[in-house]
Amino acid sequence: PFKHEVEQQFKAKAMEAKCKKIVQGSTEDGSLMTICNGLLRVFAMDGGAGMGFAAENLDPERTAQLTLDCSESVNVRSDADGGALHVTVKVPPARDGTSVLKPLLTLIPIDPYRLPSTYSYSVSATLPRAAANPPNTIINSHSPGRR
Repeated sequence: PFKHEVEQQFKAKAMEAKCKKIVQGSTEDGSLMTICNGLLRVFAMDGGAGMGFAAENLDPERTAQLTLDCSESVNVRSDADGGALHVTVKVPPARDGTSVLKPLLTLIPIDPYRLPSTYSYSVSATLPRAAANPPNTIINSHSPGRR
């Protein structure tokens, strides 16, 4: 049990560092997307040897559901199980003024020496309406095109 706990702590710290690097890179090169009336931020960083994505929900009460679709990318795979190029995640709300960075995907070239890699992605999200109108959702989408 102790070994498992140490591994989990190591993975959590590594993921936190990865997210911070993605945030820093995307804010420096202008790849920050805001959707859902500015309450959801999606960070995209092209690191030269791959592209990473992370999300942050600034809403203090509502959990967002976010979909990242990179299926039109060429000669890439992701770090997700099976190299999936599409992911849907729940992004928890900011509590006590502290938001959580949620890693999405990291795209990695499959064979950079035989074929150029092209990154293409779109983002869509739903954020439930405030308690006064619970059945509705706000749906936003952003597709910056190819990078």
